[in-house]
Amino acid sequence: MVNNSGLIWLGKTYLLSKFTVLLLSISFYFMNYQVICWNFTAAYGLASKMKIIPILESIMNIGVSLVFLKVFHFGINGVILGTIFSTILTVGWQTPFIIFKYGFKQKFLDFFIVYIKDVCSMIIVFGIGWQLSSLFLNRVHAVTTLFINGVLALLIGGIIPVIFYCKSAVFKSLVHRLTNN
Repeated sequence: MVNNSGLIWLGKTYLLSKFTVLLLSISFYFMNYQVICWNFTAAYGLASKMKIIPILESIMNIGVSLVFLKVFHFGINGVILGTIFSTILTVGWQTPFIIFKYGFKQKFLDFFIVYIKDVCSMIIVFGIGWQLSSLFLNRVHAVTTLFINGVLALLIGGIIPVIFYCKSAVFKSLVHRLTNN
């Protein structure tokens, strides 16, 4: 959908490669996953336990991005990869660890299992979406393709998580709350 929007807005000159769009999507996924953690960090007052983590993430992001940029000559993809790696290797696990240990007072393994399930769900959604959207790419008008890809994204993004979580207590609780109000 990113390139369809770009095609309509800016024309073919400014389209990103499929790999760049994939990296941006992965980065967006991990950044949004962190928003939930930030909310719990604020709610539990755990910011004092995480003082150094953003600094480490920033240093790692700059370092890894520069390696991908200067050593491997990856360009914009290197910067995005640096962001993904620094997120996963720092706040991607340290923030949830602190929340589970000091906020929820539960084992980090509980989070990690759900996290792996979420990542697997994301990979399946991305894979199916990628394959289906490539069927329509450049075959019909850009606006039509954007609309079709939007519908596919909503359907796939809604169906796959339901399949993954339909038996979980959290999902059952959500369905119960939605149907009994």
